[in-house]
Amino acid sequence: MLKGYLNRVTTIAFLPDSKTLASASHNKTVKLWDARSGAILQTLKGYLDFVATMAFSPDSKTLALALINKTIKL
Repeated sequence: MLKGYLNRVTTIAFLPDSKTLASASHNKTVKLWDARSGAILQTLKGYLDFVATMAFSPDSKTLALALINKTIKL
């Protein structure tokens, strides 16, 4: 179990290598996790609204975020 949010998680995505998981919450952050240990690797902040969905590029270099306010962040 991964713990790190007080609000509802809205979406998750695995990197293609399945070693890293990204999750987003109603608190307008995205967290990157080590999928094996459950450790938080990084927290991305500064979004104006919550992330509705996200996906990693096949080369794992880009994370695309679709926010509920109809914007996309890379």
